[in-house]
Amino acid sequence: MGAGAQAKLALEAFRATGEHEVAGLVDLSPENRLVGQSVMGAPVIGGLGLLDELHVSGVEGAIVACSSNQQKEELSSRVLALGLQLVRAIHPSAVVSPDAVVGEGALIQPLAVVQPLARVGRGVVIQTGTLVSHDCVVEDYANVGPSATLAGHVRVGRGAYVYSGAIVTPSVSIGAHAKVGAGAVVVRDVPPGATVVSVPGRVIAVDEARRA
Repeated sequence: MGAGAQAKLALEAFRATGEHEVAGLVDLSPENRLVGQSVMGAPVIGGLGLLDELHVSGVEGAIVACSSNQQKEELSSRVLALGLQLVRAIHPSAVVSPDAVVGEGALIQPLAVVQPLARVGRGVVIQTGTLVSHDCVVEDYANVGPSATLAGHVRVGRGAYVYSGAIVTPSVSIGAHAKVGAGAVVVRDVPPGATVVSVPGRVIAVDEARRA
């Protein structure tokens, strides 16, 4: 589900592992401008209108690979409602401890490290070179950017973004739907819906609609 950057990374992971055969990509854009084209040799087989047909076409599962955490959550719910499996994509160069838990529909990109007793939720994206240290919890549909570091016992809330190169120090909690800016160093808890930037991290805005 998707035909952009995240879909390319999921496709690369599937090809590297050989674990799943990709039937095609679904264009999530309103214009469906990629339908009929191919991405990395994989056909873009339709737009969102195709989703309801997939369960009768022999497709057994899907991964929702898009940049919007909210859209990913909505589409994942639709996939499950159709009786399809949400499939994980874990690149073989990633290091995932056998004592970690990775939820369905998660995408773990090249050179990421997920350490013992970490829990990565449904639909989470752990991007290239990221460290998810021991005992961390990354809740459903969160996105942790390239080369970010989550130190031990960090919690990243549902639908939150931690952008490239950010560092979250031990035992800090990032609230649901919060945003941690690129390169920020977070040393204290971040409220839900807040945007944090700088070193040390400071709150510059709070999305009141996302505080709940």
